[in-house]
Amino acid sequence: MRALELQRDVSIIDQTRTPPDVLVVDVIHYPYFDLFQHTLMVHDEIPTVVTIHDVIPLRFPNHFPAGIRGTIYKWIQTRKLAHVTAVLTDSESSKHDVMKYLHVPGYKIHVVRLGVSHGFTKRPSDKKAHERLEKRYQIQGRYMLYVGDVNWNKNIPGLLHAFARIKSNRHSGISDLQLVMVGSAFVTPGVREVKQIHALIGRLGLRDHVRMPGFVHEADLAALYHGAFVYVQPSYYEGFGLPVVEAMASGVPVVSTNGGSLSELSEGIAELVHPDPDGIYAGILSVASYSPSHRRSVIHQGIEFSKQFSWKQTAIDTLAVYKQVAHVITP
Repeated sequence: MRALELQRDVSIIDQTRTPPDVLVVDVIHYPYFDLFQHTLMVHDEIPTVVTIHDVIPLRFPNHFPAGIRGTIYKWIQTRKLAHVTAVLTDSESSKHDVMKYLHVPGYKIHVVRLGVSHGFTKRPSDKKAHERLEKRYQIQGRYMLYVGDVNWNKNIPGLLHAFARIKSNRHSGISDLQLVMVGSAFVTPGVREVKQIHALIGRLGLRDHVRMPGFVHEADLAALYHGAFVYVQPSYYEGFGLPVVEAMASGVPVVSTNGGSLSELSEGIAELVHPDPDGIYAGILSVASYSPSHRRSVIHQGIEFSKQFSWKQTAIDTLAVYKQVAHVITP
């Protein structure tokens, strides 16, 4: 099968200059869909697939203002979307949202879950190497981990308020914890949310207890997951929540809120909580109360659950959609 993947950095003008009869492909797949940018072009003669990870800006418009230009692009994108052959999305929750907010019929939408790289399933064998890693990122002792962005839906303020309660509760048994927040956005200058996060860290008296190393390569990230006392996903809403599965694959107990697709990833394994500081705090305390045997059991369940999320399966499921829309019959 001949497939064409048009990346985000290929302009729409360049795409439209290529006549359909020159595009000798069976399927066009747009792996990126932006509501507020003109990223989608549909050739009527060629089956078109588009990936929509989530529609969070449509669920929470007050927190994601589109502006005049964004509103125009949203209108264009929505009209184009009506003519695509199939939509891929990451979860049942996102499928429901695409149907509700973008009015795509359910029969066009295929849930193709994301995968976990093999690197997260490997256990560090060299204790000294892990110690060097912790030194590189200025981590001392036990820590809780967050991996991701700083957008409103990530609820970083809620995480920080919960962490402040942990630090102030000397009887919790975990007041020694540090908070490590990984992601390039945390060290991006000029970002409004980052300024607010730094200001809140200062007001809560957490400057000596929060580490923000920025972008971390996968090998180091896997080791940081593995060394964490707990992984916390504080989001108000997610379209999938890949770090939750990465943490489980790495052998880390997880506290996760129940927003969007996150409840699909708990399977009774993660501590599923409400996305407010009290809920997040209670979830972390619950993990702290695990007996050694229960902690081992939760870790084992998480590792086994994460095995169903592989990039190979993602590729297989994606190819199945290609074949379906291109009317290729599997022998």
